[in-house]
Amino acid sequence: MPRAGDAEFEVVLSRLLAQQKGTISATNGAVQ
Repeated sequence: MPRAGDAEFEVVLSRLLAQQKGTISATNGAVQ
């Protein structure tokens, strides 16, 4: 399996997680 694909997949995952955390943090008034 290509490692480049895994790395890009991780970036997409981390962005999705950051979006979810950002939404929760925004509610708490904390911006990441």
